[in-house]
Amino acid sequence: MALQQSEKRLMALLLVALIGVANVIGYTVLEDKKKKLKDLQITHVNTLENYKFLKKTKVEWEKKRDFLTENAQPLFVSEEVANDEVESHLNDCASSADIPQTSLVIKPMGMTEMTHYNQVALNVAVSGSSMSVIKLISLLQAANNTTQNGFYVIPNIKFEADRKDPSVLKCAFVLARWYNNQNSLTDIKGNTGHDLANTHKNIKLLVSR
Repeated sequence: MALQQSEKRLMALLLVALIGVANVIGYTVLEDKKKKLKDLQITHVNTLENYKFLKKTKVEWEKKRDFLTENAQPLFVSEEVANDEVESHLNDCASSADIPQTSLVIKPMGMTEMTHYNQVALNVAVSGSSMSVIKLISLLQAANNTTQNGFYVIPNIKFEADRKDPSVLKCAFVLARWYNNQNSLTDIKGNTGHDLANTHKNIKLLVSR
């Protein structure tokens, strides 16, 4: 039975529609595969960069690990004892810098538990001659040259001249000390590349010399 002209046109349209659908499905499948391959490529590139980063910083990591192994952080006894230690260190340095106790305003900030250490800090405000204030800051940091007094750091500091007397320098800073919380930093196995970057920040804080 011969098909009529209208039926032929309808079949042709149907064939075109089927071809179009097949093309859309094929294009979608190819795009999905292309995206997966691109994602896989990005993953491999990131992994390679991680290993390059690790290789580049390997020597530095090993030095930090050896330092922390040989020079243990001070042990954390209690928050009260730690606050007394930090304040005593501050007062000793202030005395050496010829800054009277009346020029110091000290406020304990409490203990902060971190992944690799416990932080005990004081919020300090001091005023005096520029020479004495700078000497105080230098003495506080110079203590890091010894294991006994090490692991002090000033994470936040601000200077400004007194408005009434420009010869007087005002300084506000945080004096912090890190104590061992039994979570060792010497084992970094299993970490690679940029995964170590965040831990690296903590180690930089701990290694004060």
